[in-house]
Amino acid sequence: MIERVDRLTPAQCAAVRRLLAEEEERSGRRPLDEVNRLALAGTDPAPREHWLMTDPQLLAYAVVSPAGVAELTACDVAAATTLLAEVRNRHPAGILWTHGDRSTGNRAARGLGLTCARELLLLARALPLDHPERPLPDGVTRSAFRREVDAEDWLELNARAFADLPDQASWDAGDLALRLSAPWFDTNDFHIARGSDGSMAGFHWTKIDPDASADGTVSGEVFVIAVDPRWRGTGLGAALLDHGLHHLAERGMPQAHLFVDADNRAAVGLYEAAGFRRVDGDRQYLL
Repeated sequence: MIERVDRLTPAQCAAVRRLLAEEEERSGRRPLDEVNRLALAGTDPAPREHWLMTDPQLLAYAVVSPAGVAELTACDVAAATTLLAEVRNRHPAGILWTHGDRSTGNRAARGLGLTCARELLLLARALPLDHPERPLPDGVTRSAFRREVDAEDWLELNARAFADLPDQASWDAGDLALRLSAPWFDTNDFHIARGSDGSMAGFHWTKIDPDASADGTVSGEVFVIAVDPRWRGTGLGAALLDHGLHHLAERGMPQAHLFVDADNRAAVGLYEAAGFRRVDGDRQYLL
């Protein structure tokens, strides 16, 4: 049986969490992104469609945002394919995000012949670095994120720095607040760089989630890193990357990971030169 509900009961939430944990153990990746995981925890109240396939136990689960963005998990590829086909019929203009080469969602999407419109590479490297931090450009200072001082400037710079990536550039105050209230957030992991005139020149937001791993190794994340276009070519990006990686190592992380668009060859080359290698990938499919 397949049913669509607007809100999960506590029992349904528990069943979904069990299904998520089982797939994570099999594939090594979390089937849902952070926002949908926070929603399951009750942190994000935004409306969603929840799709449940049962017989009588839960075999597959999908969640669809108001914008038609779906994610799913299942006990096997057959169940994932059946539920995905139903979601696709209801949302023919939607998209599906899958997390991991081995995920049931990715394998079901490939089996249905869906078009892959975008790929995010999961890159990782061992810590610590084998070289000292590269220095900040003259006149640039670095500090921990202060919400009351930095939030507005950060949103403005984030929008400009990621103008070609609407899903990141579109973050508003609510999106930022959702992450700042997440259980993993620590202001000391969020590094802000400002020029001598006080303007925000760049940032490196690192993330330490005790349950995060990449390629089977506990891992800290290069969550978001950006440099104001006016500061590109000054070495600021390299300095911020080094500082964040040293910080993760000091926090006890044996590895760092990040996500980057496969089509962004300049960024991929930068990270590969810094010792990162591909370990997995996320994909966006057209429904």
